[in-house]
Amino acid sequence: ESRIIDDMIKRYDDRDRVVAAAIPCVLVHIDANRMSQVIGNIIDNSYKYANTPIEISYLLTDDYLQMRILDHGPGVADDETELVTNRFYRIRRFADDGSDGRGLGLYAAKTIMEKMGGQLLVENTGEGFCVTLLIKWS
Repeated sequence: ESRIIDDMIKRYDDRDRVVAAAIPCVLVHIDANRMSQVIGNIIDNSYKYANTPIEISYLLTDDYLQMRILDHGPGVADDETELVTNRFYRIRRFADDGSDGRGLGLYAAKTIMEKMGGQLLVENTGEGFCVTLLIKWS
């Protein structure tokens, strides 16, 4: 059941700065351990690179529960947005400053989502950087 996702969010929100909307109650098709890794990675990345409050919202479509995770940081350069989910890719401003990271987090999260029949999408918005998870439901 989708409410398990709320527990995952709370587990990784160690700064108590996530504001999450109510999640629609549906049966989601996930591996709970892997989904926990995905959510943990995204929240960790948001805190590490943006260090802002995080907003989570949901939209239910015919096929997916869309989970939209938005931070309010500067985002990613437009020419790097699609690259951040590539294996070993680190955005230039962090790759050059010696900060910790290997460029595997979003790649692994995207791979896990695809193996569960979903998707991981990234975009810059006027408000910050957004990761949208498309989670299969029934």
